[in-house]
Amino acid sequence: RRWNGNEGWGVRTTTPGGDKVARAYAVQPMFSAGLVWAPEREWSEMVIEEVSSFPKGRYKDLTDATSQALKYIRDIGLLLRPEERQFMADMSARYVPPSTPLYDV
Repeated sequence: RRWNGNEGWGVRTTTPGGDKVARAYAVQPMFSAGLVWAPEREWSEMVIEEVSSFPKGRYKDLTDATSQALKYIRDIGLLLRPEERQFMADMSARYVPPSTPLYDV
């Protein structure tokens, strides 16, 4: 807090449930739906290689961090499937008549 208290971001602690394999399988549909994008950075190829070799690969920490991050951004509503995005747009475009007061004042 002392170093980064005014930065506009924070750290949230969490206790993940299940094991690493279960968490990775839970976010697998996000990859197959094309919702995950890798930036052009040195570290992204390392993460891609580890995730693609999981659970048979030697290392698992980057895969676990990736799966937990994807689950978190999905849980808070930042990662939506195209069908969900369309549903949200349809719901916001629906006309809702104004409610009338129960009593005249």
